[in-house]
Order: sequence, then structure tokens, then C-alpha cells
Amino acid sequence: MSVDTPYYRKSMLSKIATELSLAARQSIVNLFFEAFPPLGHLSVLDLGVTSERDPSANFLEKLYPFPENLTCAGMQDANWLTEEYPGTKFVQLEVGKPLPFKDQEFDCVYSNAVIEHVGSRCDQEAFIRELMRVSKNFYITTPNRWFPVEMHTHIPLLHLLPQKLFRYLLKLKGEAFYAEEKNLNLLTRQNLLDLFPKETNPNAIYIWSCGFPSNIIVYGSSISKS
Repeated sequence: MSVDTPYYRKSMLSKIATELSLAARQSIVNLFFEAFPPLGHLSVLDLGVTSERDPSANFLEKLYPFPENLTCAGMQDANWLTEEYPGTKFVQLEVGKPLPFKDQEFDCVYSNAVIEHVGSRCDQEAFIRELMRVSKNFYITTPNRWFPVEMHTHIPLLHLLPQKLFRYLLKLKGEAFYAEEKNLNLLTRQNLLDLFPKETNPNAIYIWSCGFPSNIIVYGSSISKS
């Protein structure tokens, strides 16, 4: 539930990738505010914050107008967020443990570019279930697998190959970390939608970069309407 350090280290080596990432994250937060307008009485969980202080990391904290209503949670120690953004709360999560929150404790959970890092499809489904358990609404994003450039490694087209071949070639290129499914499991729009219970019927939209859909956003109500 945390964005991995190698991503940020690589992003700093590429000005273009950093600028694309910043633009995409700004759009993601803007659309979040449209879907769930920030109000003084609404509680929000940002699930998957990182300890990194990179300009494109923890973007919601920079922009959310009611930090006292914002709880940040992640595997890494990001307690510095409470000092940088007074009023914000931070909870460090434990690997393999349920989220330490009550059922529907939050009005909305925001999780940006985390689900592709939680492991297998079963792990991703468990992540979605737990995320929906603690919130009344959800807003989840992930990079689009069909975008021409894989934005963690900055390698074009390789990730479009069958997954076994993709992971094998990543290892040959010295990207052993991202070659492991537990560290990177890219999703298409349909892959992401299929992780949700059918009765949820979430909305799905794209963020576009350089004429291609670069990020997927899925949002909706965690409470079944059936």
C-alpha cells in the first residue's frame, strides 16, 4: 500500500517523465475534487502515501483544503507529512494486516497509483475489498497498461508483451525489482473494473497524456445499492 522508492529515484533522472507525472497527478486530484468536492465535514483517507519527498509524491496532501480531515496511511514511515501539512494524521500500516480502521470510517478513500504494487490479482481484490470496507466512497487510480511507455522503468512497448516475457526481459535489462509481480502488476481499464463487486457499478475514466490514455480512474460508492 505504498508507492515504491525506485519509481521516484528513476523519475528524477528524467525531466520529461517527471513533468508528465506531475501533470497527470494534478489532473487526478482535480478530478477527485470534482467527483467528491472537499467539504469541511467530510473525512478522507489517502491510502498508500510514501516516505519520499519527491515533487510528484503525496500530491493530495499538497492541495487538500481541509488537512484536519485528511488521514494518510502507508507502509513506509511518512510521519513527516503531519509536520509539513499541520492537521493531517498519519497511520503506518503493517504488511498482511487489515486496515486499522472501522467499517465505513471515512467518507471517501483516495488511492493513487498503489494497486499495481500490491501483488497478484487475488492480492488486488483483497486490497479493493478492504479499501471499500473502511469507506463510503472510493477513488482509485492506476497507470494504464496500454500506455506506450511503462512509467516505472521508462521503457517503451516492452510491457505490452505477454507478462511472462515482459518480466523475463525486464530481468535481462537489470530491472529485477519491477520484474516481480509483487512489485509491479499493471492493469488495463477492464482489469481494474473486474476487481470490484458487480453490484458496485463504478465509474471509469482516463487521464490522457501525449494523445494516449495514461492513467485510469475508477470511483463510486462502496455501499451496495441493490
